[in-house]
Formats: sequence, structure tokens, C-alpha cells
Amino acid sequence: INFPHTYPQHSQPRLHKMAEQNGKLVFNNTLVSRLVENKGPLRTLREVHSIGEALQYLAQHSITAAPVVDDANNEIGFLSVYDLLSFLSAAQAEKGAEKTLRSLLDETSSKVHNYKANSVLKEITEPMSKGYHRLIVDLGEGKKLVTQSDVLKHFLEFENAFDDVVKSLETLGLTNTANRIPVRVLSTDTLAQALKALSDNDLNLVPVFNAETGVLETTISISDFRGATVDDLNKSVAEFRSASNNALVTVGPQDSLITAIRKALDAGAHFILVANEQTPISVVSLSDIINVLRGIDEDLHSRQLAVYGRSAMKRLAVTNVLISGMNGLGAEIAKNVILAGVRGVTLHDTKLTTAADLGSHFYLTEDDIGKNRASASLKNFRELNPAVKIVASEEELTTDLLSRHSVVVLIEVPTKKAVELNAFCRNYKPNPIAFIRVDTLGLLGTMFSDFGDEFVVNDVDGEAPASYIISQIKEDGKILVVDEEPIAFGDDSYVTFTEIEGTSELNGKEFQVKDTKPFAFYLKDGPEKLSPYITGGIIHQVKKDKTLNFVSLGDSLKNPRLAEDTDFSKFGRAYLLHVVYQAIYQFVEETGRYPGVSEEDVARVLAISNEINAQADNPTEINEKLVRQLAQGSAAVINPMAATFGGIAGQEVIKAATGKFHPFFQFLYLDALECLPTEEPAPEDRAAQNSRFDHQILLFGKKFQERIGASKVFLVGAGALGCEFLKNFAMTGLSSTTGNIFITDDDVIEKSNLSRQFLFRNWHIHKPKSVCAAEQVKKMNPSIHPKTFQERVAPNTENLFNDQFWNELDVVVNALDNIKARLYVDSRCVFFEKPLLESGTLGPKCHTQVVLPHHTAHYGANPDPPEKSTPACTLHNFPHNIDHCLQWARSEFVGNFETSPDEINKYYTNPNYFQELKEAGTNPNELGEKVKAIQEGTKDLPVNFEDCIRWARFRFEDYFTNRILQLTHTFPKDAMTNRGTPFWAPPKRFPVPVHFDANDPTHLGFVIAAANLRANVCNVPAPTDSNRNRDPDYFRPILATISVPEFQPAVDEAIKRQAEQAEQAAAAASSSSSSSSMSDNDLANQIESLPKSLSQLQLKEDKYMEPEEFEKDDDTNFHMDFISAVGNLRARNYSIPEVDLLRAKLIAGRIIPAIATATALATGLIMLELFKIFNDKRTAPDFLTPGDFRNSSNNLALPQIQLFDPEPPAVAKDRVEVRIPDPSHPDYQEEETIVVYHPNATGFTIWDKLRIDITKDATLADVIEVFKKQHDLEVDSLALPNGQLLYASFLATTKQRLPLNFLKLLEDRSFDLEGKNYFLPTFLLRKGYDTAETATIVVRFTDL
Repeated sequence: INFPHTYPQHSQPRLHKMAEQNGKLVFNNTLVSRLVENKGPLRTLREVHSIGEALQYLAQHSITAAPVVDDANNEIGFLSVYDLLSFLSAAQAEKGAEKTLRSLLDETSSKVHNYKANSVLKEITEPMSKGYHRLIVDLGEGKKLVTQSDVLKHFLEFENAFDDVVKSLETLGLTNTANRIPVRVLSTDTLAQALKALSDNDLNLVPVFNAETGVLETTISISDFRGATVDDLNKSVAEFRSASNNALVTVGPQDSLITAIRKALDAGAHFILVANEQTPISVVSLSDIINVLRGIDEDLHSRQLAVYGRSAMKRLAVTNVLISGMNGLGAEIAKNVILAGVRGVTLHDTKLTTAADLGSHFYLTEDDIGKNRASASLKNFRELNPAVKIVASEEELTTDLLSRHSVVVLIEVPTKKAVELNAFCRNYKPNPIAFIRVDTLGLLGTMFSDFGDEFVVNDVDGEAPASYIISQIKEDGKILVVDEEPIAFGDDSYVTFTEIEGTSELNGKEFQVKDTKPFAFYLKDGPEKLSPYITGGIIHQVKKDKTLNFVSLGDSLKNPRLAEDTDFSKFGRAYLLHVVYQAIYQFVEETGRYPGVSEEDVARVLAISNEINAQADNPTEINEKLVRQLAQGSAAVINPMAATFGGIAGQEVIKAATGKFHPFFQFLYLDALECLPTEEPAPEDRAAQNSRFDHQILLFGKKFQERIGASKVFLVGAGALGCEFLKNFAMTGLSSTTGNIFITDDDVIEKSNLSRQFLFRNWHIHKPKSVCAAEQVKKMNPSIHPKTFQERVAPNTENLFNDQFWNELDVVVNALDNIKARLYVDSRCVFFEKPLLESGTLGPKCHTQVVLPHHTAHYGANPDPPEKSTPACTLHNFPHNIDHCLQWARSEFVGNFETSPDEINKYYTNPNYFQELKEAGTNPNELGEKVKAIQEGTKDLPVNFEDCIRWARFRFEDYFTNRILQLTHTFPKDAMTNRGTPFWAPPKRFPVPVHFDANDPTHLGFVIAAANLRANVCNVPAPTDSNRNRDPDYFRPILATISVPEFQPAVDEAIKRQAEQAEQAAAAASSSSSSSSMSDNDLANQIESLPKSLSQLQLKEDKYMEPEEFEKDDDTNFHMDFISAVGNLRARNYSIPEVDLLRAKLIAGRIIPAIATATALATGLIMLELFKIFNDKRTAPDFLTPGDFRNSSNNLALPQIQLFDPEPPAVAKDRVEVRIPDPSHPDYQEEETIVVYHPNATGFTIWDKLRIDITKDATLADVIEVFKKQHDLEVDSLALPNGQLLYASFLATTKQRLPLNFLKLLEDRSFDLEGKNYFLPTFLLRKGYDTAETATIVVRFTDL
């Protein structure tokens, strides 16, 4: 797209961004068949060919690799010359050459990827980014091969659409330690020796040095063997390379990516050496390049992008992580890191799977017992995120292995070894390797982080920089902001200013602030004298980087840097845990095992603890009971602790890779010893059973395990939290004997779920979450008993989730993402007196809450705050941020393409539509809105696609030109309010019209999206051949023929009304349609004015139009294209910064930021509380004495983990309430005395009930008499749950019902007990002259 010369300079970057997005879209959606149009047919090897024959065939056709086919011509593997020669160099060449390809396939072949002719580049770049050089395209009439080189050659046509191509290889992370070359080959070495160097070190390329001079001479890679034969194995590398005429091709670390691409393509190389003069640094492969060009899969990672942003996600995409120690904790960390989207993960372990590992490692099964834990779980981890390259390693843990990674996580590594490896990592050049040591030993969790001497944190708290609108700048320098949101930053924060008129010397400059108040502050280093303030101004918070100087593990052991205490009831315990942790690992180094439950082992750990403590500069008091508990359980790895620290350590890996969020600095300790049984189990009750639950039995005993195996748990929700909970349930054995796990979720799986809801795979998309989740966890533990539902837990499903269902439950676990559903489940748990475990996440934050009948407050006592709503007048006429613009854009989408088509269908297929709505009591204004929707939708009905383009062009004029001209005509820039103040004072922003220009990508983008959506809803065919319905060159000539009427201003009373209402307290409730009620005559006239028929449209399946249901995650449906264009053009009207498509999707789609690590942390902490419930632990008896249960409030960005005692339930008390009956006369107040009544108690809580037992023969008078006789309470009124008034002492008509049968009165009012023998009416009660308040009243028929 060329920039028109008439555009101001500042608008060019915006146009460039749109052009870039369009270019990427076209590139990613290029048909793969286009890349192979001029290529020859696919060459194949047959499985019966020998290796010698295969080499001869490949040399004959001058190709380096080919698929192997079976007798039915099905591709069963890929073999390259390198694969064949590598095998021969390791075997006797003569005998090996006779071996058939079929017998070789399982050892060396690559997977075959097949694609159809209509596949697009976006599909094939995923396997190519993982190292698959060649893919097969089936064109129908034959198959062809598409290679990485084909993709990059095509890419050169679109290079200007990719920002990253001009960045250096070093900036893009392509010179990091993961691509380091640990070996070199001499020119005199044989080809067989070079092959061995490549194979043994798992390398793609090695540098070749002159044997005499030591000068870097050339390279040899796995793709350099075109034409090689068996006879070449004994040739020197120099001889082989000279015969192939391959010159040395290198790039420097500061060279751009596009330079590397061009050099690779010119040399025909799949791999290219990065070297600094004669020093090889790393290898860049075409896979690495394609991985960078692919960028981030925004459909998959949209929730995570909302947390980290693109910059951090790109750094993750080039990060390689080593996780050593694949126990349950290692599996949890690996899961979270892989889901985050790193470049590669090495799963390292030297240990074999035992039965006890199955209790915490969710990807190991009984068939894996005796196998290496890393290798056995590799396949499942690869399925978790196909975009991540995952390998398993069984070698010894060496510095060479560490050097291939940029982040290293060590688990189950003794202290002496960990100190050595940490020293290597922090001293590694050119950049230190981030080092994390983490363990869970029974109920103790610990982590140590070392990211080097100068680690830069570029986001210390995870909060977006705040911005505020200035309302006034005083002469003394005090800056006041509009009182919408209190100022979030504190003293010494940095800010900049823009758009200030008058005090313009502040614009564009950076200052520190001081004396910060909720809506005002001063500048710490501001000018002594400020110019007079006129109007306007935006304050922008500036976030600063923070540099951390980490200390090595060896230097930290004696004087540890301890993170903040995690548990309010255990202040100061961290150092004691630090001592005991060292003592346990010293015991391991002495004995080769973890301590057991024997007294001898406990005594030895205690003695070592005392020795370590005695050497400390500030020794602590050794708690012998705590040492005993930690030592006896240290051999256990249990799921709750693994999940908790899997979330914490997984986030530390991401911090190390990206600099996003503040690391724990440096030791973190957390124990959950309060989970243990009150009485220590006998040794025989803790003995190993050779089962998957041995580690839990070691800690809690067999009786505990039997109890949770028989438990009945209700899990509400099977999304991100639900998946983690189900995995945790399976690992711990919930319902594994006679119990049940009931799972319900009414949602289906979408692609965006896959980055967090780890139980789901691509093949589960559009299937029910609850069903798929249950199937997956059954594989993890076949003994559990899940039962699935696909219904919401709501009032309309109480026939399914009935009294019997609730009464049989042991505990309820919420995994919900909305407040309404949480409150309903909470109310059910309160009524049936069931424990509820509640949790939630928001980006890096999470909370957990345990709700225990009669012991703690319920969830509804302190619910999450509701979403803030924006006044309608602000959205319609006075937006001042991009959120307002995008909210309005979405409402326009809904009005044009959902509501209007839906109302048109209802009206034109049902002649009595409005009459039926009237009879149903529909509000006249609501009826008027429906008529208006039909009027709008039936204007200018299209016959062809050009009509849709015309409609879209007129819509543009209406939205962004005419409405703005009308608004500024009604309220000019110098307009004043009724109070004599400037009308356009902050936060209002004076708008300017946007005039249509077909060369502006956003203008054209709006028309393209709007025209296609109009065509969709009106069933008008769009010209989809060659994607013309998306082609700007198709639209421009048509747009040039459209004549748009000139704007004529009118007196707009509706806008004036809104403006007046905005000046009043009721502004928040106003709307664009607020007016007096529409009369029946006006409504009838409007209905009469509607078109009598829709002759232009065809009736299809009882519908004239096809309403569009908003779907934010489908990039092809034009929904977000429309909303993004409307929102940004609206922002342009009001001089508000515009946003890209992803940001628009996050705002308009109301996407909740979410990451797997916070989810794992929340569910792990909840599992600890679940264990306490089954261990009958106690709550706090009073304020000064801590109990065993913990709520938590956590923020992995700060970082902060806070555990604290749950609040007790509120007790109702006698009180006097003051009311103001008439708000217009606030001086007049009334007092009401409320007396609390509960039998045998001075007060009651939400958990209590007042039960009224009657028989089915009882009269209404009998019911009232029960209150009088048994409780000395007078009944003033009685209403049914559906709101019908049954009795009021002040209404004579209701008193006539006193002698009537109570049950019959219910039946006469169509009140159905729904199979129950009780119901919950509403009573107004009195004790003497005072209002009486009671617990929930339950009226029960004892003989029903």
C-alpha cells in the first residue's frame, strides 16, 4: 500500500502497521499448491529397497531425502542421505548397505506430513518450525514436495510485512546457548567422523577447521550430503566438500534476519553458521527462521498474550529450557513451560519410574514402571504443544548438557552438585544461564533462583501503565485528575504528559511525583513556576526497569536471601525451613536415600540441623517437632505440593526468559505441615503398599487414602481450573474406590482453550469439555470414577442437581469464571451445608478460599466486585479512551448483524409478533427499539454484493463523518453548560470528522468487513473467487462510483438531552433512546411504516436473514475486522490512540487474561485445603490462635504468596437501622429496631436455619400459630418464593385465607414443590413492636 502524499507525517506509521498486518494475512493464507506449481513430481523410496539402493537412487536424482512408501504407496517415513550414511558409519558398511529401509524406519525416519492442495502456509509452517524440512502436498493429480526453502523464497515477496526481518540475529535470540556448537571437525577428518560428531552431539551443523592452520575453512551439515555414497565415508571432509563446491557461508550475530535468509537461499543451505570472525557462535537453521516468521499463534495464545504482551512472547519463542528431574514436580513445571510456548524443552532424568511416581506424575502409567521417567512421558508432553520442540535425555547431568539451554531447572539434585552446576551457569559466557533449583519434599516446598549478576526486570508488577485525564493544574503545581479512578501509582513514580493546553511546558517531559493523593499529586522535580492551565491533558505513568544482582547458591547457603514469608501464621519460619532443607540433602548425600520414618533417621536429620544452625551468623531456635515432620515426609512427592510449586517455578522460568515480572529473590520456602493428621499415624499405617498412593500414605496413612477414595466430589466447571483440578483428583485418588467425581460444564472446546486447558487437544475442538476432560483423566488414573454432565448449575437445572444429589456430596469445588454462577453454587452449598472450595485467576494473580459450614464466611459474604459499566452517553457521544470506542463498536456489530436480522426474521415470519409482545407486557420503549431495529435492517436491502459495498460506504459516512458533524454543530468547541462551564471540559474530548479515503487501510478495512457481513446476513453471494471479497483492488473502483449526499445539520434534541443528563447524577443510567414512553399510536404508526414484504430477500429455512453470532476467535468471519475498524475510526474521531487487532480483540471480546502457572498455583493450594477437610482439621478458635485452614491471595508478578486464616461467619446482631424514605428530603430519617431471634442462641449466621414443621392438613392459621407458640413471633406477611403474597396482617382479603388448607393454597397458586417436602417462603416477622430477623426459614411438611 503506497502512502498518499496528502497524509500528514504522523499518520504514516499507522498506515504502515495496517499494511503490515494485511501483508502477513496474505502470506499466511497463501495456498501451498502455489509454491509447488513449477516443481517436478514427488520421488519416493520403497520400503523393500536396501540402504545401498536408496543411496544410489537419491544420488541419481540429486535429492537429499525422500519419503518411503509401502506396497499400497502410503508414505510411512522420511529418510535422508544423512540418515542412511549415519547408520552405515556406525555399522559395517558392506553388511549395513544390504539392510532394507523398512527395518531402518523405526530408528531414524522422520514423520511424514501430508497436506491438501487447499492448505495454506499458516498450516505448514508449524511442523517446519520444529525441524521438518520437507512436507508432501497432494494436488489431486499427483503429489509434490514443499520445502523450507520454497516457503522462504515465497516470503521474500512479503518481507516488508515482517518487522523482525530487519532485527539482528542476536536481538531475535538466534545466537543463544541452545544453538551453541560444542564440537569442531578438522578438514582431515573422514566423513564418517564428521557424521559421528553430528550424530553424537545431536547437531545439524559443525564448523570445519584447517588441520594445519586452525583457520575456519567451511562447514558440514546434515543437508550437505546430496549425491553422497557409501564410498564417500572414508574420504576426508576437505575432499568431500571440495567435490561439492560448497564455499564457507557465515553470518555475524549483528547481521539481520533477512541477510541470513538471503545467504541461506543463495547457498541452498538448510543451516548457516553464525560466527564472529573465526569464532563459531551458533547455528541458525531454516526452522529457526520460520519459527521467527511464524510469530505467535494469537488464536491459541490470546489469553496469555493479554498477560505477557508480544515482546515477552517472542523472547519465550526462542528460549530453550532444561528440566532435570522428571518426578511429579518436574512434570508440573514442564507442563506449564510447554504451554507457555517456549522454543524447546529438554526433559532430563536418570531415574526409572516407580509405582509411587504415578501419584504425582500425570503422564506416567503402570506400563511405564521400570522405564526412564523422561523418555516414558515424552510422547504425551509433545502432544501438549506441537509448536514446542521437546526431547528427552537420559545422560548424566553435565555442564555440556546445561550449556545447550538458556534456562536450567534442577529437581532432586543434592546441594553439593547443585552448587557446582550453579557456578557454571552464572559464569557462562557470553550470557549467564538462568538457574532454578526447586524441590517438594513431602509438605515442604522450596525454590532458589539465580539469574546472574545483572538481571533486568522490565515489568516489576505486571500492571499496565496507568493513564489519567487532567481536570485542573493549580498555581502551586498541584495536578488534579478526573475522579473516575483513584491514582494507582505512589510517590517517586514517573509520569509524562501530553495534550495539555496552557501549561504546555509539561508536555513530553518526564517527572517524578510526590504527595500522591487519590485524585491529585505534585511533581517532585517540576518547574518552579507553571504557565496558567487552560484545558486538556493526559498523564501517562512511566514504568522503569529494575536491575537485580543475584548471588550464587554457594554464597547464599549460609546467609540466604529469603523471599517474604508466605504464611501470616508462620512469620520467621523460613530460615528454619532453610536449615532443615539443607540437613535433609546432607542426609541424602551421606546415605544415598531420603530419611524414613525411623527414629534413627529423624535423629540424624535433627543433629545435622543443629550443626548447620550453629554455624549460622544468626542461628534460630530448632523446633524438633517440625524437624521430625519434615524429615519423615521428605521422600514423598505429592500432587498438591507439586502443582503449587509447578506453578511457581514455571513462572520463574518465564521470568528468566523474558524479564517479565519480578523473580522471587532468592530463596522461597513454603510448608503445609498443618495438613498432617492431628495424631501421627503408626509406622505400619504408613508402610509402602507398592501403589501409586505410597507417598500420600507415607504422609497421611492408609485411612486417609481410604477416605478420599470413597469421597464424592462435585466439580463445577471443566475449563482451565477444571482441567487442573481433575488431574489433581486423579493423582490423589479421589473417588478411586467407591466414590464419584461429578463434573459439569455446558461449554465446548475452542482453539484458544488449548494454551491453558491442558487436557484438551486439537482433535477435541467443538466437543464437550466435561466429557473430554473425564476421558483424559481416566487415562491418568483408570481407578477414578468420573460422571459427566453438560448442564449449568442453575435454578432451571435443580431437577437434575436435586436434593438427593447435593445431600450425598462430601465437598464442592468451583472452577467457574463468572460471579453469578459462583454465587448460585455458593447458595446451594450454604443451604445444604456442604464445604465449598473456591478459586479464581486473573493474569498472574489468583485467590483461593475455603468455605466450611458454620466455621467460615461463605463466598457471597465478600464476592468479587461487579464489572464497571460505562454511561451510555459516554459510549454514544463522549468517549475518552479506546475501551469506550470498542464497546460502542461491538454494540454496533450486535445491532446491525445480530439484533436487527433476528427481529426482522421474527416480524416477517409471524404477523402477530408485536401483538404477542404487547400481550406479554413488553415495555413500549422496548417495542419501539425493536421497530427501529427492523427499520434500520430493511433500509437499502441489497440485491448484489455491490449493493452491500454501497451500504457499507454510507455507514462509514454516518458513523465517522455525519454524526460527528452533527455533534459539533449542536455543541461547538466553545459551547458552555447550563452552569457556565466549558461543555468540552475533561474528560470530554472534542471530536473531528473522518473523511473517507479508499487509500487508508482502516477506511477500506471497514468497508470490506461491513460489506461482507451485510452480504452474509442478507444471503447475498460474495465474490469469493480468488478472495475478491477481501481484495482492496476489487473494492476501490466500485467505491469510486458511489455518490454520497452532502451532510445537512439538524437540531438534535436527543444529543442535548444526553448532555443535560450527563450533567446530573442520573447520567450513568441514561441511554441514547431515553425519552418519555412511546404512545400506542406512535408505535402503531411506526409498525405501519415498515415494509410490507421483503421481496429482495429469499426465505430460507423460515428465515429471511442469517444473524451473525459474535465469535472473536475466528479470523475469517470479519467480526473482529469490523469491530477493530469501527473502534479505531471512532478513536480517530476523538484523537484517542488506536490499537492493533489483538488488543481490540482483548477489549471487545472481554477476554480475561489467563496463564497456566497461576491456574496451577491456585489448584495446588486448594488441594491442600481439600486434604485438610478429609483430615478433619480445625479452624481458628479465636483471633489470636491460628487454625489449620488457609485462604490465599497471590500475585506471581510481584511476586507475592499470602496465606491466611479464613474469616469466621458473620453473626447477626440486634441493631437499629436508619433509613431515608425520600431521597429528595434527606433530612427526614426513620429508625427501625431489628431484633435477632434464633432458638437456643443469641444470634445466628448464614449457615443456620429456622425450621417450621407442619403436616399436610395444616391451615394457614396453623402455620402462623407455630411462630406464635414456639417462637413468640408475630407474622406480618408471608410470600411464596415466586413473589406471590399469600398473607398480610394488614389486608383483609388475605385474612380470609387463614382457615384454608395451606398446601391447597400453594397448589391453587400453581406453586410446585417439585417433589420436595419443604420450601422457603419469605416472612416478615415481629417481636413485640420490633422487626424480628431470623435465620433462613424452611417450612417442611413432615408427612409428605
